[in-house]
Amino acid sequence: MLYRTKVLRSLLLIFLIYVLTLSYFFVAQRSMIYEPTKGGAGLASYWSQGEMKEVKEVTIETSDGVKLQAWYRQPDIGYDMVLFLHGNSGNLEKRAAKLQVLADMGYGFLIPSWRGFGNSTGYPDSKGINLDTQAAVNFLQHRGYDPAKVVLVGESLGSGPAVQIARTHEFKGVLLITPYTSLHNRGSEMYPYLPIHSLMSDDFDNISHIQEIRSPILIIHGTNDDMIPHGHAEQLIEKANEPKKLVLYPGKGHSNYDVVAVFGEMRNFFGMANNHKEIVYHQNMELNVKHALNIVSKAEANLEPIKDESKVSTGEDKEQGTLNSTSNEPATH
Repeated sequence: MLYRTKVLRSLLLIFLIYVLTLSYFFVAQRSMIYEPTKGGAGLASYWSQGEMKEVKEVTIETSDGVKLQAWYRQPDIGYDMVLFLHGNSGNLEKRAAKLQVLADMGYGFLIPSWRGFGNSTGYPDSKGINLDTQAAVNFLQHRGYDPAKVVLVGESLGSGPAVQIARTHEFKGVLLITPYTSLHNRGSEMYPYLPIHSLMSDDFDNISHIQEIRSPILIIHGTNDDMIPHGHAEQLIEKANEPKKLVLYPGKGHSNYDVVAVFGEMRNFFGMANNHKEIVYHQNMELNVKHALNIVSKAEANLEPIKDESKVSTGEDKEQGTLNSTSNEPATH
């Protein structure tokens, strides 16, 4: 009898721990998905170092009234525009070095900071991020850019809203960097003991919708990515329509891929203009934010920030190039 009582108590304790775990996950799920850095040093810290020239900060208003911080650069004459949708952490400064590569290649870009990230208002969730993406497309259209001539880049978390917006808009090309099949699928892999599909409120179901994309698709992944295994990319490319291409970089993880090589693949596969410059990735631009904040006050004394306060309503309204790449030879499919 005593033994039976102990067993029942142990089972009850296990059950209570499991219920508490479920409750914690349900309450904390969005903080586990989205890891924003608020604020940031801004563009002035780059201008003072001769970087991010011709880039300006703009404000985009979404259909639900959220005000998004975004960085915008017009392309060089005859070059392409890129809409860059970033990952789940940090702020725009974290992507500065990648954006500088695009600028050095002659391309324009628009990168919105997701709601709740950087200096954007609101709080992130999947529904809101889809509204942010539509607002960014509207911003470009308002300035005369036809999405069919814009290259869409979705990085990590950003691959989700990229797939969603590409279902309803035709782009010149869609580049997915380290994408996932769905947030639910990846969550189930990470927490196999939890009913993720029932618990998680947010999802970007890429695997169910990628077949609806009619634009050319290029997918990039590293074989040592432990955050999102490259098997996700292989499943996505199998479902995608032609023309499509998968590039796997041996030994590369989630974020240490060769940026110059990846954007070179993008340029070549989508037939984008090539200025034949030798492009260098300046990793030091991935700012030590404390250092940037220390120098921004000096920069502001000498530079007048460029800011476009225009607000756009989101109402229903091959050439082959040579790259100096340090990465291992990729496998292509």
